[in-house]
Amino acid sequence: MSEQPKSGSSCLKIAGLGCLLLIGLGLVASLLFGGLVWSSARGGGDSAWLEATLRDEEIDAGDRRGTSAEAATSTARPGELADATNSVAIPTDLAPGTPTSQLTLDLSGGSFELRAHDGAEVEVEGEIDESRYRLEREVTVEDDGSRRVKITFAQRASSRFVVDDANRVTVLVPRGEPFTLDGEVKMGESELDLGGLFLRGVDLELAMGDHRIAVSEPTRGVMEQFRVASRMGAVRYTGLGNASPLAVEVRHRMGELRLDLEGPWRGDAAIAMRCSMGQCTADVPDDVHSEVDARATMGGRTVRLPDTGELPPGTPTLHLRARVMMGEVQVR
Repeated sequence: MSEQPKSGSSCLKIAGLGCLLLIGLGLVASLLFGGLVWSSARGGGDSAWLEATLRDEEIDAGDRRGTSAEAATSTARPGELADATNSVAIPTDLAPGTPTSQLTLDLSGGSFELRAHDGAEVEVEGEIDESRYRLEREVTVEDDGSRRVKITFAQRASSRFVVDDANRVTVLVPRGEPFTLDGEVKMGESELDLGGLFLRGVDLELAMGDHRIAVSEPTRGVMEQFRVASRMGAVRYTGLGNASPLAVEVRHRMGELRLDLEGPWRGDAAIAMRCSMGQCTADVPDDVHSEVDARATMGGRTVRLPDTGELPPGTPTLHLRARVMMGEVQVR
């Protein structure tokens, strides 16, 4: 599962990381407090909106996804999935009763890649330092024939915590098997290409680092929900229209977030983008209708939608709701 151990450079030692986090959190707290005082002094209008935004952030994402799933399946005929926003039945390319497998990622301390392949198994390739790290693949077959696959990459208990950029792990996922994808990339960098996969849903957590989730080619069927929560660093999503999810929710705490919605959307979509602090940008394609509600509590807001002109009947509509607490939001 891995090549011979090799040495590499290390970064982000825990002592230094702790200091940076303390400084960053102190700065954020000070700025937020100052912003709240400033908003209250202006008469409370912005403060009331901020409180409403914070309440909205506390709504459990699982409840929202459950509601969307009920709406999406309530009017569907066998072999079809109704769009959550316009109740139009969309073929799923999935026969009734077909089991869906689950792929869970638990990755930390390296450089990670995920992509489709033509094989029948979830495969893992790694170039790692085996003296300090472990790479594991666990597979459980359920009674209905579906599989539960978990990929774990982590430091051994006796090792001091560092992020080693010489560790490289690649996960290869079968194109033809329906999966849900969940889990966490705790620290490091990742490039996950979902193009060509048969994904029913995505629910991921991304911690500190640079991350890119791409959909380089259309996925099979309809993705019911796409949810990713990231913490700190630069995160970019590209070609999301190739997956055409019914519901999209992306959240980012600190840093840069870019959401590219290009691709052949097959139906309407409800899209929520929320950022606590930083630069957040959404790129909207010109071959779909779009309805945008973008707000920034403290910072700038720019909305320049493309001229869609005369689009044919039945063209999908993207309903985008963007919220930034402190920073800049751009929709273009």
